[in-house]
Amino acid sequence: MYKLLLCWRYLRTRYIALASIISVMLGVATMIVVNAVMEGFTHEMQERIHGILSDVVFESRSLDGIPDAQRHMKEIDKVAGQYIAAWSPTVHVPPC
Repeated sequence: MYKLLLCWRYLRTRYIALASIISVMLGVATMIVVNAVMEGFTHEMQERIHGILSDVVFESRSLDGIPDAQRHMKEIDKVAGQYIAAWSPTVHVPPC
């Protein structure tokens, strides 16, 4: 209780300290709100991109891509042809 009373007396006489505390509080609250909005935006973008991109990704670790990709696509089509609605071969370059 004594600490609260001491803090109150200090902040009541020094308005600059009170203004500093309030500005830091508002800054932190703003950052929390911005992070929440950006997280929602990221989730929404991932959902939209998932609608565009495929559910199965066949990838290669080589910088040259997959050698003879058409042959691989035919092999996959033999195994799971009835479950595949469409093919869309793409190139994805990860950020550095």
